[in-house]
Amino acid sequence: MAIFRIQRLQAEFENEDNHDFEVRLLYMFVKSTEWINRSIKEAEVVVSDGNNEILCFSHPFLGEVGGIVSEPLYCLDAEDIVLLDDEIYSIKSSDSYFRHTICGKIIDNNIVSIGEIRLSLEGSYIPGDIKNGDFITFETLRVDIYDNPDPPKIKERRKIILD
Repeated sequence: MAIFRIQRLQAEFENEDNHDFEVRLLYMFVKSTEWINRSIKEAEVVVSDGNNEILCFSHPFLGEVGGIVSEPLYCLDAEDIVLLDDEIYSIKSSDSYFRHTICGKIIDNNIVSIGEIRLSLEGSYIPGDIKNGDFITFETLRVDIYDNPDPPKIKERRKIILD
């Protein structure tokens, strides 16, 4: 059904005077999982957008590899939130297993974007001089998935970007 909608959109734009456009499907998905404790559904989950990936903790994890992650990932105990002068997107794991140093763009008050990966800083103190569109860096103790990924055949939450 999604393919049909894209083909129909493309046909509509081809009938217009402007023929320069690009259609990209954008979303986060579960790239891999490793059970910490299967009986209580506690898992390490790698979430990706095809270009970036981040190791997350999930409990209970009810998704599957390939499942679409529709809600932002939650950053537990984000700290040292600092405004960057440069536009940098990066996710770096530290020596502590789930701890990450992240650079990305604030897109919606407390949501940070690294490619199509969305991270929530809800509950963390964001300095007052940081606003939407700014690039920041911060450390987080752990990244959690609270949304259980939908199997890709049941639900495809994708955005269509027309440039």
